[in-house]
Amino acid sequence: DLDLRTSPVRILVREVGAAIALAIAIAIAFVVRARLARERAEEVARRSQAEATKLALVASKTTNGVAILDGAGNIEWANEGMERMLSRSQAELRGSAPATVIAGEHTDKATLARLSEGVARGEGFRAEMLAYPKDRPPIWATIDGQAVSGDSGALQHMVLVIVDITARKRAEEE
Repeated sequence: DLDLRTSPVRILVREVGAAIALAIAIAIAFVVRARLARERAEEVARRSQAEATKLALVASKTTNGVAILDGAGNIEWANEGMERMLSRSQAELRGSAPATVIAGEHTDKATLARLSEGVARGEGFRAEMLAYPKDRPPIWATIDGQAVSGDSGALQHMVLVIVDITARKRAEEE
C-alpha cells in the first residue's frame, strides 16, 4: 500500500509549496521595505523642500545684505537687502568680486585685503568697513563671511552677510 502522507510526491509538493510560500513572503517583505523606504525618502524630501523654502524666504526678505559667492569668490546671488544696501541691481552684483562693489575711496585697505584673502582661501571672517553704495554716501558695515564646503571638503560657496552699522558708528563718535 502507498501511504499518501509519506509518499515522495506528497513530500515534494509539501516542500516545494513551503519554498514557494517562503519566496512569496520574502518578495512581499522586499516590496513593503522598498515602499517604506520610498515613503521615508519622499518625507525627507518634503521636509528638505520646506526648510529650503523657509531659508530662501529669510535670505530674500531680510533687510541685511546676503550674498552667495561661487568657488571663485564672485557673487552668484544677492538678496534684495544687498541690492538696496549697495544701490546695485542683481545684474550689477552677479559675477562681481565683493570688494569691487563694496569698497571705495576711504575703505581701509588692510580690512579690504583681509576680506579678499578670506574669500580667496575659503576661510570665515568678520570685518567692519566703510562700504560705498553706488548712488549715496558711504555706510559703515559689518561683513561676516562663512565658507561652505562640499562633501570632499573643497570650497563650494561663501556666504556673506552685510549689516549696516552706520547708526551705531555715529552714536559711538558722539
